[in-house]
Amino acid sequence: MMLIVSILVCGCTQNKMNNVSNKIERLKFTGLEDENLHDYVLETLYSGIDSNFTTDDYQIQEITTIYLSKEYLEELDYNSKSNLYFGYTLSELASKFNGKKYVFEVDENNQTTVVEFKDYENNYKKMIKNVLIGTGVILICATVSLATGGTVSIIFAASAKTATEFAVSSAALSGIISSAIEYYKTGNIEKSLEKGALNASESFKWGAILGGVTGGITETITQISAAKDLKSLNAMERGTKSEVRAQSKYGGREQVSYLNGKEVNASEFGATRPDLVRNVNGKLEAIEVKNYNLNSEVSRNSLYEKLKKQVTDRVKNLPEGSTQRIVLDVQGRNYSKDTISEVIKNIQSKCNDIYPNIPIDIMT
Repeated sequence: MMLIVSILVCGCTQNKMNNVSNKIERLKFTGLEDENLHDYVLETLYSGIDSNFTTDDYQIQEITTIYLSKEYLEELDYNSKSNLYFGYTLSELASKFNGKKYVFEVDENNQTTVVEFKDYENNYKKMIKNVLIGTGVILICATVSLATGGTVSIIFAASAKTATEFAVSSAALSGIISSAIEYYKTGNIEKSLEKGALNASESFKWGAILGGVTGGITETITQISAAKDLKSLNAMERGTKSEVRAQSKYGGREQVSYLNGKEVNASEFGATRPDLVRNVNGKLEAIEVKNYNLNSEVSRNSLYEKLKKQVTDRVKNLPEGSTQRIVLDVQGRNYSKDTISEVIKNIQSKCNDIYPNIPIDIMT
């Protein structure tokens, strides 16, 4: 991951973050290396990516971040003309991507563009120079599995003048990631720019490479011994643990697919896939289990949008007469009662036109 991101990224930037800034909490971090910043970015990306997907055909596997200092990158570039990163060469990491690969970059008008990834080695110095500002670079890798088959990874290198600027920008990055992965499936990757292109600025820069992979790039990253500072959010593992806990409480079957009122194959495109389904008084009840960071306004808003999409989709596709329930897993989160009550109220308000008074349970 580190090699591909560092080498393949080109300078892209952002100059319109006012909407995000108005919604985000006051954040204070010591720098781009701050573990609290990485935790915040991981949670923001997870909730944002998840809520931006338009269907249940996409499932986040894992999101990782790691910080590389400016001094480290400069020394590595100077001493390693073969571009060897953590024991892996560029060609070795690039081979993890199958088929076509795409690079997000900036054109002569400072507008974000997408090009097919071909001659990467010759662009190394230009790309890393364009991205690096401030004290260093944060590398981000998001891997998503497709219900219809296959896995897609997108690898970012991003840098900002301040850690807070990076935190604010992470909300916009989630839009780029989710839309790029969604449109990669259709083969029209340029379409992703219509949903969240970032323009150039002097305070935040990023670049990325996107492509299909076998097993996910994260599997390679975790084997890199020098990546001891890597932070990871295993979305599938976290989600699975919550679903297992919920299944032990409610019973039922997990991840059953429905389309147009009928149960269908798990790989059916466009189907809705509740976390659990069970029989209650002769009727099907679909249960959605969520484990989001409720202390973050950005994550809360993403949760509301995601649940609204899912509840709407299930009203359309579950068998006639089916009911729905939402379960919020808050184990170990230490949320206040006021926070939980506010979240429940907002979820029901968001879904009221589609499913009035939807039951919401709290699992501790």
